[in-house]
Amino acid sequence: MNEITHGADLAVRTVTVSYGNPPSAALANVTLTVPSGSVTAVLGPSGCGKSTLLRVIAGLTQPDSGLVTLDGVDLAGVAPHKRGIGLMAQSNSLFPHLTVGGNVEFGLRMLKVPSRTRRTRVAEVLELVGLPGWQDRLVTSLSGGEAQRVALARTLAPAPKVILLDEPLGALDRSLRDRLVPELAELFALLSVTAVYVTHDQDEAFGIADQLVVMNAGEIVQSGSPATVWAEPDSEFVARFLGCSNIVDANLQVLPAGTDRSTGRVLARSDSITLEPRSAADSAVAVIRSIAFRGGRCTVVVALLDGDTALEASIPSADAGALMVGELVGVRVDSVGVRAI
Repeated sequence: MNEITHGADLAVRTVTVSYGNPPSAALANVTLTVPSGSVTAVLGPSGCGKSTLLRVIAGLTQPDSGLVTLDGVDLAGVAPHKRGIGLMAQSNSLFPHLTVGGNVEFGLRMLKVPSRTRRTRVAEVLELVGLPGWQDRLVTSLSGGEAQRVALARTLAPAPKVILLDEPLGALDRSLRDRLVPELAELFALLSVTAVYVTHDQDEAFGIADQLVVMNAGEIVQSGSPATVWAEPDSEFVARFLGCSNIVDANLQVLPAGTDRSTGRVLARSDSITLEPRSAADSAVAVIRSIAFRGGRCTVVVALLDGDTALEASIPSADAGALMVGELVGVRVDSVGVRAI
């Protein structure tokens, strides 16, 4: 057992899962391909079917119809522990009575791996996750981030073909998540691991994924590279879920010349909106409703005087110091940030 992982092509084909009476679809004809060595982030609100999808792939939930394959082999009827798939949940489920090493080697024991090989393997994966020599630590002494690293090491120890991560950082505070996401991305790239990473956090998804999948109400509503999904949201739902709040009437006069006004609704990126002195030529007039500083950027919400439409502008914090709530300003929208929805 010299390798950490040996990735495989994962495919989900027209999978449907229903619960309740009358039945309600948790997954509706979901089709997804995760190429070997890549990371797919599945993004969506609570209850959209993300965790059910992982359970189907892991073999913990049987679909009503459809199939899951690894390298073209149908996994129907294959027990979860024989699929070569590792699952890491949000609640890391570490065993409090075992040491770090005891937790990491648990799956290897279940596979009846010889003790000498287990010890070597535990040392390898702990070093990979940045915890070298931690075998004898008590898990009750670990911080949240350390516990998640141990849970990841335990998932990697049996050299799974695919790893599934269900909100793995969801219980951690924002600063720790921001630190761990690039570390995970670097580790996955190093291992060429095949992974499905479920989250409701857009920053996590964009920071870790090669492929982004957005789900809603049991269906995949858009998929593609993170850059493509961000730049070209297919629907108002996707745009809003990705944090784009400026979905407005296409006939709004503040929109630049050349805007396709036949589409009904358009997205105006917050960073494409400029605030100017109210006397600036050709700019619409608005009143500032709120100002929120977020590091180097500042979010300013303004209401247009010609209809009370609210727009959110993201501007450099250095440009916002003199602004005041209730102040009248000019508003201009750059055509580069406008897209039909």
